[in-house]
Amino acid sequence: MTRRKAVAMNSIFSNGKSRFGEDKMYSRENFAYESVQAFDDPYIKAGEMGAHWQPKTDIIEDAEGYSIFLELPGYSKEFVEISVNPVVLKVSGHRIEEAREDLQIHLRESSPGSFERAFKLPDNIDISAVEAKLEDGVLTIRLPKQKDKRPKKIQIR
Repeated sequence: MTRRKAVAMNSIFSNGKSRFGEDKMYSRENFAYESVQAFDDPYIKAGEMGAHWQPKTDIIEDAEGYSIFLELPGYSKEFVEISVNPVVLKVSGHRIEEAREDLQIHLRESSPGSFERAFKLPDNIDISAVEAKLEDGVLTIRLPKQKDKRPKKIQIR
């Protein structure tokens, strides 16, 4: 397997830890099964896996919840979608670039296209209060913790 394919596969399959740091059972057999399933997926065209771009992402936690930051330079909010359920947060989008015949491109390291990311959520997220904003090329998603599942400090008497 080439390095490019390995990187592409790492971007679409879990690495054995959730994006929120909780360990989960994950075996080589599961990875092999999911790898085969991906190649059998009729929606993935030959050679397409290596072409997927994934935005750089940071996830932080505080006492009130989690924040996810995705770098999306050149994307507008009209072309970015976010969906959430109690288990998974999905973010997808595409960028369209106008064709201009009066320009000669000398270097292109960013290109129009699409992306999709999925994050396994911990079970303490209040999905009814999730908020998002796209500002200065950074998508910020705020995932508040459920009030009754936040850590509670106990006074010792």
